Amino acid sequence: SEKKGSSDVYVSGYLAGRQAEQQKTDIHWNSENGQASWNWRMKWPMTLPMVPPAVPRLYLQIWDKDLVGPNDSIAEAVLNLGGVFKAAYRAKSRIYPIKRQELTLTHPNKEGPQGSLDLQLELVPQPLIAATPAGLGRDAPNDNPHLDEPKRPETSFPPWRVDKKAKFWWIRNKRRVIILSVLAVIILVIVLVLVLWFLKS
Repeated sequence: SEKKGSSDVYVSGYLAGRQAEQQKTDIHWNSENGQASWNWRMKWPMTLPMVPPAVPRLYLQIWDKDLVGPNDSIAEAVLNLGGVFKAAYRAKSRIYPIKRQELTLTHPNKEGPQGSLDLQLELVPQPLIAATPAGLGRDAPNDNPHLDEPKRPETSFPPWRVDKKAKFWWIRNKRRVIILSVLAVIILVIVLVLVLWFLKS
C-alpha cells in the first residue's frame, strides 16, 4: 500500500550488486486510496556463505507507472539479510522461512513513512528446489505456496481498455444522462409545440 491517491502501482526488487536481475510485479492499475495488491513471487539464486564484495541486502521499491516519461518513485526500503543468511546457512538442508511481516518504506526526499509492503521470505537449499517447485510471479508451477489472483476492484484496468472506461463512465453517469435526456426531450417537445402554435396563429 501507499499514501492516499490514485496511482498505477508496481513493486520492484533486487539484491545488492545485482540490479541487472531486478524483478517487477504486475501493475495494479488505478490503485485508489493508497491500497494495492499483487500476490507476487520473486526468486534469486545465491551462494552461502556470501563472500565479499557480495552484500546481503535486498532492495524493494514501490513505483507509480507513467505511460509517458520516467516512472515516479513512491517509496523504498533496504533489508539487511546478513543475520538471516547466517541462520539459513547453519540450517543447511532445510527450508528457512522468515515470517510474514509488514515492511515500512520511506522516500529520501520526503518525511515519514510513504508506504508499506506485506511480505514473506524463504531461503530454499539447492537439494530441495526440485521437490518444492515455484514459478515466478503467479506463473506455473504456482505452488509452495500457491498464490491467488489479487482481489482488485473492477476499476483496476490499463488505460487502453476503452471498453471498460466506457462501461464505468456509463455506470457512474447513467442517472444523470437519463435525466438530461428526458429534460432535452421535454424542451424539444415544448419548442415544437410553440413553433406549431406560432405557425397556426
